[in-house]
Amino acid sequence: MTALFAFKLFRIVALLGFSLSVTSYAQIPNFAFMRKFGGEFRGTASAVSQAANTTITITKPTGLLAQDVLYAFIWTNDYDRTASVPAPSGWTSLGSTGYQSNQYMLWVFRRVADGSEGANFSFPFSESVNYSSGSVVAYSGLNTSGPEDVSPVFSSGTVSTSTVTVTGLTTINHHSRVILCMIETSRASTLGAPSGFTQKVATVDATNAQSIYVFDGFFLSPQATGNLSTTGWNTSSNRYLGAVISLKTR
Repeated sequence: MTALFAFKLFRIVALLGFSLSVTSYAQIPNFAFMRKFGGEFRGTASAVSQAANTTITITKPTGLLAQDVLYAFIWTNDYDRTASVPAPSGWTSLGSTGYQSNQYMLWVFRRVADGSEGANFSFPFSESVNYSSGSVVAYSGLNTSGPEDVSPVFSSGTVSTSTVTVTGLTTINHHSRVILCMIETSRASTLGAPSGFTQKVATVDATNAQSIYVFDGFFLSPQATGNLSTTGWNTSSNRYLGAVISLKTR
């Protein structure tokens, strides 16, 4: 059976609504050729600022091509709780979430690459913040006119257990790539991915005990992801921020 025939058969069965007991990228070991239909991870780049600053600059991910879609996750620790991160030129804000009266903030932005990008991306703050960090991830094969199939879901809170569970979402398209970003604001743990997800980013600032992790998973058919749990958290009153984004393929 050729790969093309197998894909068409698999697609027909999924469209008819039959359950194949396969929901994520990691669960398709015999259908590697199908993974190209779910938006491919292109690359990532990160930066950490361990001192007060008014902007953070992140290198463009290696290998970026026109029509790739970029997602930026910017984290700030602002003691006076008044800073904001407006969307830079060429970027679209997808929302933000905060904790402890917005001392700790996660900002999410999206950009479609057009080939005119410079070597770096800068994200200015409305005022100086005490610490900051950020990661940019790039994906190919997405619908550039509307890369997200549903609105992102944000979470925040404090946990004193080794597992943090955040609210997921329900995809509405076939072959959706779901991104989970988790920010750890007060420790520097080594986090484990949710079931069916793969770690793409681990940016750890051990000096200030804070980190950004990004994971992704592949969903063949429209469905609820369920709540998403990451493991390995320090159990000493750890604060977290989270964002879940579902990406729509072409």
